[in-house]
Amino acid sequence: MTLRVISADNHISEPKSLLESLPEHLRAMDRQKVERNGESYLDGPGLRPMRLAYTERYDGWVDDDERQREFRDDESKGRDPDTRLAMQAKDGVYAEVIYPNTFMGVMNHPNDEFQRTASPIYNDYMIEQFGGRPDRFVPVAVLPSMNIDDAVAELHRVAGLGFRTAMIAASVPWLPYSERDWDPLWSAFEETGLLCNFHVFTGNLCQFTEFADPLNIPLDRLEAYRERIRIRGFEEVLGTTVGGCVAAMSPLIHLTGSGTLDRHPDLRFVLAECEAGWLPWTLAGMDRMQRRRHYGLNKLELQPSEYFRRQGYITISDDEIAMLLIDHIGADRVMWSNDYPHDEGTYPTSGEVIDRTMGHLDQATREQVLSGTAAAVYGFDKLWAAASV
Repeated sequence: MTLRVISADNHISEPKSLLESLPEHLRAMDRQKVERNGESYLDGPGLRPMRLAYTERYDGWVDDDERQREFRDDESKGRDPDTRLAMQAKDGVYAEVIYPNTFMGVMNHPNDEFQRTASPIYNDYMIEQFGGRPDRFVPVAVLPSMNIDDAVAELHRVAGLGFRTAMIAASVPWLPYSERDWDPLWSAFEETGLLCNFHVFTGNLCQFTEFADPLNIPLDRLEAYRERIRIRGFEEVLGTTVGGCVAAMSPLIHLTGSGTLDRHPDLRFVLAECEAGWLPWTLAGMDRMQRRRHYGLNKLELQPSEYFRRQGYITISDDEIAMLLIDHIGADRVMWSNDYPHDEGTYPTSGEVIDRTMGHLDQATREQVLSGTAAAVYGFDKLWAAASV
């Protein structure tokens, strides 16, 4: 470990006791096991019903490497700091940024009180578990997205607890981030200095609403489809796993084109678990449209791509396209991750993936992507420097 590699997008399996500690009337709003047409489902507000038989499909695919993912070999489910350090060391990782699993959906629960009550329960747990090792762990706080005042209040609270970053939904279809309603939250991020995280697959993206115009959806047709999903349940499709990644375009384009990043130059943001091969085209496309299309667009102080290169960052795991186009993104904007413990992540064979996707890069560029960017963004570099004095 001569290079302190940082995985900028990892996860934890939260204890069930966190949601079980909610008041009874809110516990009833959480996902429940239900029987329907002879099959078992997990159902509840905020996420599509999931047929439990679906979760067993991976059995025929599992090999020795895959048994080390999804906490199959970690009885602590990623909750014990020492166990996490040992697991990550096997993959050459020294420090990590930790996102939720269950609470990725909880933060999009369609009830204000549920979000407002559940978010601090998770945040308090994470800072208690991992806050004592800031040189190795950055837990990511979750913010409510139904009520902006709630989000602002929780952001200020977690900043006082020592969090360095907080996440909100990658998409809020009923109030896109291009709307000025969100300005108080962006100001709060600037005031606290915390990094704003948009992690994809945070509930709303699975409904594909970002790819549809809500003004043109016949409500009867929408309700009919909703009923079909309620009956059939959720099935994994490439439209979710791949389309969900590309949906990170949404906050990037909304924040840029609306002039939000002009008004909030100290707002720093991360697009997480979305890979980056699509990013050079998007940055170039924004510049081209801003240059050519002189009606219907806000006048910006900078070229659209310059805002990302001033304020934005992105995580990648196994993206050879992004690494071939790294000069069009900027190595100081990219942070690598092994996405532990997810099946689609690179653990425990990250070294092979890094060699395949970054083998053509010079040493300085590889080190920037594997450590330098995340070390600067999350403050690891200052902690390590202070410890060595």
